[in-house]
Amino acid sequence: MSIWPKKTRTKILLALVVALVAIYTWQANPREPTVVMYCTKYQGTPPARACVETKRLSIPAAFGNVTVADSLYELEFAYPSMQPWRSVSWLERSNTQKLTIWLHGVTLQTTQDIFASYFPGTPKPVHVAAIYGLDQYTLEGWGKRQLLLPIESSPRLFMDCAYGDDLNDLQGGNPYACTTTSYTNWHLKFVYTHQRALLPEWRTVHAKVHAFVESLVTTP
Repeated sequence: MSIWPKKTRTKILLALVVALVAIYTWQANPREPTVVMYCTKYQGTPPARACVETKRLSIPAAFGNVTVADSLYELEFAYPSMQPWRSVSWLERSNTQKLTIWLHGVTLQTTQDIFASYFPGTPKPVHVAAIYGLDQYTLEGWGKRQLLLPIESSPRLFMDCAYGDDLNDLQGGNPYACTTTSYTNWHLKFVYTHQRALLPEWRTVHAKVHAFVESLVTTP
């Protein structure tokens, strides 16, 4: 015998059906994209400075486009398909990597600036052997960090990863274990996170993320 009266069971079942229909409708119905404008060139000096060139991005609603703050947008997608994370079924999510990307806005900051910001305090990062074509430093403070830059004259990205006692250990399911900062050629700063398991294929990951960001641009 059920502990719930028949009427109560019926109401609960009806509420579940309504909730499931609402969720399906919310996911299935197309919604308007979020349009973001970035100024890429100014003329004059403050307070008379005026924007003379802009870039317009159109962010599909399926990716989340959560406005975290002014000029900061958060999007979630699956790797390597790059489809919206919300479109991945619950059964498939355990076998799919989740990437989160934040659009930070246009800046003159560089990856070298980000890397240099780790040096003012103590302890200092320790230079160790390169890994996966990345120049590598380790840092121990509140937690163990692995600071990585591509081995090239003008690194296009900076990566900050958490690690255990073994630098080569890629195990662990933390989707925010590695944080990568990079910039488009028109100086849009974007940051994305992923598990350490994707570290060996960082070039492919970065190429896909960079191509995705550029695909959002709707103006020359």
